[in-house]
Amino acid sequence: MDDHDLLVRTASDVEHIRARVDHIGAQQDASEQKNDERYVTRHEFGPIQKIVYGMVGGVLMAVLVSILAYVVK
Repeated sequence: MDDHDLLVRTASDVEHIRARVDHIGAQQDASEQKNDERYVTRHEFGPIQKIVYGMVGGVLMAVLVSILAYVVK
């Protein structure tokens, strides 16, 4: 194989790699867009988290108070 054939083959390989990288980049962008539509952000989840933590805290407090009332009696 002479230098010219090697250069042509290398250029062809580089173009093939560049096309695959572009394709992977496009797939990554599409995947990120799907994730943005499917999942909520921390900012959107904050109020829900506070409500749920408050309810769980209330239930645990009720359980602890009932145990304490049972022990005191």
